[in-house]
Amino acid sequence: MMKERDSNFELLRIVAMMLVMLVHANYYSLGDVTRSEIMAAPWTGFVRVFCEQLCIVSVNLFVLLSGWFGIRPTLKKFTALIFQILFIGLISVEACRYFGVEVSSRSLSDMLYLGASYWFVPSYLILFCIAPVLNSYCEHAAKREFAALLVGYFVLEALFGWLTYDYGNFMKGYSALSFIGLYLLAQYVRRYGDSLRAMKWWQHLLFYLLFTAIPATISYVGLYLKNKSYGATSYSSLLVIAASLFLVLMFSKFSFKSKIVNWVSSSAFAIYLLHQAPGVSDLYRTMFAEAYESMHGGLFFLFVLGAVAAIGLAAIVLDKLRLLAWNGVLRVKQLVVK
Repeated sequence: MMKERDSNFELLRIVAMMLVMLVHANYYSLGDVTRSEIMAAPWTGFVRVFCEQLCIVSVNLFVLLSGWFGIRPTLKKFTALIFQILFIGLISVEACRYFGVEVSSRSLSDMLYLGASYWFVPSYLILFCIAPVLNSYCEHAAKREFAALLVGYFVLEALFGWLTYDYGNFMKGYSALSFIGLYLLAQYVRRYGDSLRAMKWWQHLLFYLLFTAIPATISYVGLYLKNKSYGATSYSSLLVIAASLFLVLMFSKFSFKSKIVNWVSSSAFAIYLLHQAPGVSDLYRTMFAEAYESMHGGLFFLFVLGAVAAIGLAAIVLDKLRLLAWNGVLRVKQLVVK
């Protein structure tokens, strides 16, 4: 009988995807906070800046989790991932067209080539494919050598992917190169980060909040003074990476099992795929932009939470249908092979 998985990291996987949706409900839908907005409504501007900073760890969390456990790629897993992407993407496009939402051929081709619509996908597929090489290095490298590699890597990422113009193809964290660094970092901390892992969960939480508050303050003050956020919300920011890592460490302290959490988590990636599908992403941005104009304060906050939960639930249901379809494909394949 297969042992039931612990649910702490499965819950974090769900949290990561919900945070992606919240990021996309803020700057992605409403536009970046500007100096004029802060001057007109200081409190509203601060709340938007801080909420964006709280949630910007989302993508890094997902990649760190992959590194924490290690990706073990197989052809079956690869084809299942491609099937999931195309199944949810194509159904979303057809649903949009059915309800009269225009989807350009360019957007459709971007999705089929796993391009602009799903920027995360090609970067993650590269990580997926080279994971055996990374795993081998992590298993055989000496601790000091491993640490030196990480220090050198993150110094370069800070210099050429965060603090200055992106000369090093880190793409502000939107790249396989950035994912590789996160993957190795998680592997190192799990293997050798005894002092970090020995901390209490509430200490991890405090460090997450600290590494959220610092860049949020930098961003807010920078926007107020010079209309610049100074890369505070860049995925490649060392402060964002630190916040992401401490959130992973915090969840590592929890131990519980939940069939419901594990069931939902197995379809968590579908949340990203659905709300970023061609056509759906435009509706998503328009919905929150219009709600922001017509609602204020707490009402808009409640609307965001409700909408995110509803869309997340729809994605889970759609992905369960995808699983049924995929299992059907596997059964047909077995019959053909026989």
